[in-house]
Amino acid sequence: MRRGRILIVVALILILCVVAAYFVTRGLGQGTGTANETQQAPDVAFIVKARLPAVEPWGYPPWAPDLAVEVLAHDDHPAETLEKMAQWLKAGVRLIWVVDSEKRNARVYRADGSEVLLAPDDTLDGEDVLPGFRCALSALW
Repeated sequence: MRRGRILIVVALILILCVVAAYFVTRGLGQGTGTANETQQAPDVAFIVKARLPAVEPWGYPPWAPDLAVEVLAHDDHPAETLEKMAQWLKAGVRLIWVVDSEKRNARVYRADGSEVLLAPDDTLDGEDVLPGFRCALSALW
């Protein structure tokens, strides 16, 4: 159990750092992370610059991010996770990465309804949300 929690924390930190470094250095937008497990907020989120307001709101932004990243915990219930993904897509999230640190894979959900399962040797792609961004899943472990 402890090893699983460590993998989740490591994956979250790496994803946040890699994505943040990518979009901050390119001036593409703003990212955020949350440690509040009671919120429906994603673990990591990115909002493109064109959608940012002139004055940043206090706390977690009230709008849907363009990219949402969820790192699964050992006790996440599949039906609840799917419901959360559906809510995010309905709210306007364009791209979702659900990373499973135990299986070392990821599932990608898109606004057009398509989804794909990425194997441990595949690569996360920012697609049109983070153009040019690519991160091998193996780099997270």
